[in-house]
Amino acid sequence: MRNSEFVFTPKIEYKLVAERSEANQNSLTIPTWCSILELVRTHFAEKIPPRKFGKAAEPHRSKPQKNPEKNIGSNHILILGEENFLILMETNDGLGISNEIKFFGTTGEEVELRKFNIFIGISLGNKLLTKELAKAYVEWALERTKENIVVLIADEIDVVNWMIFNSLNETSAGEKVSNKARGLDDMFSRAIKIIAREKDFTVENRVKVIRWRDVKTDRFNKLLATLESEFETNLDFRNRILSFVKKYCELRKKSVVEADQVKLAGYILAELPTLLEGIEFNGVQYNMIFYPTYIDSGMSQFVLDIQNGIYPDLLSKLQLSVKCVMAESYLEKPEILFD
Repeated sequence: MRNSEFVFTPKIEYKLVAERSEANQNSLTIPTWCSILELVRTHFAEKIPPRKFGKAAEPHRSKPQKNPEKNIGSNHILILGEENFLILMETNDGLGISNEIKFFGTTGEEVELRKFNIFIGISLGNKLLTKELAKAYVEWALERTKENIVVLIADEIDVVNWMIFNSLNETSAGEKVSNKARGLDDMFSRAIKIIAREKDFTVENRVKVIRWRDVKTDRFNKLLATLESEFETNLDFRNRILSFVKKYCELRKKSVVEADQVKLAGYILAELPTLLEGIEFNGVQYNMIFYPTYIDSGMSQFVLDIQNGIYPDLLSKLQLSVKCVMAESYLEKPEILFD
């Protein structure tokens, strides 16, 4: 105990800066990516500089460490009761990337207590994902998950992006998606094997890489049907979903007709069941998503609003058995995405 702050050292090193939030969100860190939901979540929201704690509240001036193994972690973590907190992670990937993590629906303290089974949501549009980052994501989750981890590759729902933004037919778009998903699957599978060899041989049994087809349970399909019906009948809900699509189109500097915007909305609608209630795989409920993205656009807050009853009739129809909590990891170098 020091100045009413608890200071402890976790297993992996991190550099910490505490942050106060204006909403009921809490913060930590890691890296990134892209696709309708995540890019939209990022580019258009106002990014508020975190309040930093330290000597006389001076700006954080730590230099990147030369040893990449020591970059994945923290020197200390400050937990200020229920306050938000932010971890800055530096990676030796040559891109000069630093990241932060913000929590929605939970606190950093709860995450450190391993209260949730974590799944990592991976979309195909990320141009910055490396084998080092893949390994870092899994290691971060291993330090905080309750029991197991799933790496979920959002493959088949990405077909619509290729069809509309690249003018491909469904078959060609499906082939592109299949190739990219296979590469991501291999990348994470290799990362898992390395961690198992270096640290814990049980990791290969605790961490699985899955595809979108693996989460399409009867429960998922029921939630999706309810959300699709709401999209057709609730004008406010429809406009909220389409606003994310429109911002994403603006980011890509693409002019998209209304009919195609509705098709693109299908990507967001398909992801919402996993964000609202988590996923089930092999009899295990994964109730926290770690989502690499860019900056907060308000999507996770929108999910919280739904969970908390902003649309009472919709919430009644959904009958959520559990509320998934979220951790968004923000990349600070989005300007290279569409070069």
